[in-house]
Amino acid sequence: MVIFLKLLTVHFVVDFFFQTEQFCLKKSNLCTMAGWFYQVLHAFIHSVLSYLVLMDWCNWVIPVLVFVFHFVIDVIKSMINVDVFAKTSIQRSNMDCSIFILDQIFHIVVLWLLSQYCICQIGLFFGQLQDISVWCYIVAYIVVLNPTSIFICKFVQRWQDDILQKNTSLIDAGMWIGYAERVLALTFVLLKQYEALGFLIAAKSLLRFQETDTKQTEYVLIGTLFSFGVAVLLGLLCSCLEL
Repeated sequence: MVIFLKLLTVHFVVDFFFQTEQFCLKKSNLCTMAGWFYQVLHAFIHSVLSYLVLMDWCNWVIPVLVFVFHFVIDVIKSMINVDVFAKTSIQRSNMDCSIFILDQIFHIVVLWLLSQYCICQIGLFFGQLQDISVWCYIVAYIVVLNPTSIFICKFVQRWQDDILQKNTSLIDAGMWIGYAERVLALTFVLLKQYEALGFLIAAKSLLRFQETDTKQTEYVLIGTLFSFGVAVLLGLLCSCLEL
């Protein structure tokens, strides 16, 4: 399990923190040599960091397989043209969400299968990093940031044109509010401070739902429920794995 969590940590960090929007756009354009170069570079970064994090210096099989499978999955994803299937904003949102979820499922399944055939020997100095709870926390805090943020963004994309055309909020304010609320919610669940979690939800409700626009209120409510839901579920999952 520790090996799987390490590989999962590398996957989320490289996919959602190392990749800029420009990098993703260039990587998705397979009609140019630059697109293929960025695909190879992205998979190579996954491979190298997986090797470094596993710290099993004699094992080259796992990093090589990480490179191959990540490259293949990402290329297939880039070949899917959503515009061919999506005619409306709702269809595009559904397609984006489906592709995003399937892409992550394939990556995670591959990493799980690889972890089942890998025995990693770690020095005594790094012994504490073999603790499954440490890697559960690392993965949980990574997931509540960018992966969750991107999924929520894709899911609510169907309503953005209707809502954001009259939006006067600060640039990226919603994203950072989402980061903060998910990190706090996850921390409260891990510390079993459920009263503080309730206070956080109530506080946000008072601040964000003083809207007379029903659409705006529903839009914020959907994002909030998804945001807190993911954080709470991850917190409970980590707590169960500790038992």
